[in-house]
Amino acid sequence: MKNRKVIILIIVYALTLILIGVFQPHEIDWRPTFAAGDKIPYGTYILRQRLSDIIPGDSVATTTQSIFKTLHKKHFAHTNYILIEPQWNGSKNDIKELLRYAGEGNNVLIASENISYKLLDTLGICLKYAVPDYIRRITKKDTTTRMAVSLVNPAFATDSTYEFEANNIPEYFSDTEGIDSSDTEEQKTTDSSQAAPLAGQARVISTVSHLHPIYVKVPVGKGNIYLHSYPYAFTNYYLINDSTRSYAERCLSYLPHGKTFWDEHYKIDPQFRHMSTLGFILNNDSLSWAYYTAAVFLLIFVLFNIKRRQRIIPVVAPYRNATLEFTETVGRLYYNRGDHKNLAEKKIRYFLEYVRSRYYIDTQDLDADFIDKLSNKSGIEKDRVQYMTEVMRTLLKKNSIADSELIQLNELIEYFKKHSN
Repeated sequence: MKNRKVIILIIVYALTLILIGVFQPHEIDWRPTFAAGDKIPYGTYILRQRLSDIIPGDSVATTTQSIFKTLHKKHFAHTNYILIEPQWNGSKNDIKELLRYAGEGNNVLIASENISYKLLDTLGICLKYAVPDYIRRITKKDTTTRMAVSLVNPAFATDSTYEFEANNIPEYFSDTEGIDSSDTEEQKTTDSSQAAPLAGQARVISTVSHLHPIYVKVPVGKGNIYLHSYPYAFTNYYLINDSTRSYAERCLSYLPHGKTFWDEHYKIDPQFRHMSTLGFILNNDSLSWAYYTAAVFLLIFVLFNIKRRQRIIPVVAPYRNATLEFTETVGRLYYNRGDHKNLAEKKIRYFLEYVRSRYYIDTQDLDADFIDKLSNKSGIEKDRVQYMTEVMRTLLKKNSIADSELIQLNELIEYFKKHSN
């Protein structure tokens, strides 16, 4: 009855936790992960699922390795490589492979708020931040909280302007020749870049506030590198919005049909890269609830199962040696009756039977030949065997035997059995 109540309490507790987890309001996760597996507002789950429809081709392959490991010593043609990242600071080898990949006739799209300075310097362009017109209007008590992003391609006709929320203000692209005295020292260094002439070939695709380029196309060899400074436009939040959905589709329409690589390697938050399994579980609300619930159940199980549940195993007594008991009883009977002669004869007879069955020696005559054979086969000294044999012959001839003689015979026989081979 007691155990039944405990089980009922555990079930009620479990159901309560499940109902709390199902019905409690979940806070929206606004982290800008841009990960293909995230269905949160700033994830890219929708875009990744629809990518094969937007860019028809052989396939869409997700890569979780660095650009260098993905492209090194490999040659492609008419393929695409897409990186939509919170910030992308590729290594020197990554940039080298990316430029080689584009130069062989492929296309790269990088959408990130912070693009590697090394890559921008090589392409002869830079990222700059300027307060757009709509921000100036806000500072003058204007209630506008939207920013206008426009596609400059006339093929998109009248519906080429989209309004995005102004909570994430993008930087814009500029060539290194246009840096003024207000630019930072890091930006000024790009003024002497040997790759600056590439900037003259850059083509603006979209702008913010009808003025600042945020999406540009830079030719590299036989291919192109597309740079977008506002990755939020490709997230779930704007792809489920009818007024902004087509912007991402039109941006991607510049990429030719063919095999496409979708990069997930650089999206991993550095704080999670070396996190232990337990740390990952505790940083996830659902997994942490499951972990603590399992711990509570385990503790309850241990507390109520400390007592031994198995029945006590009865002690089974070993089988008694009835033959040995019978022999001891008979011997005690002869000894108590004082019939030492009879008892000695029986002990000698049993011993000789033991010698015949063990050593295969004839015991008819206890002569010198018998002594030699028994000594050789048993390993007992000849003198001791000879003395034991003489004692047995003497006792067999006597009519009566004293206690001491019976004890001596028993000791000689026991010694022989104990030390013989």
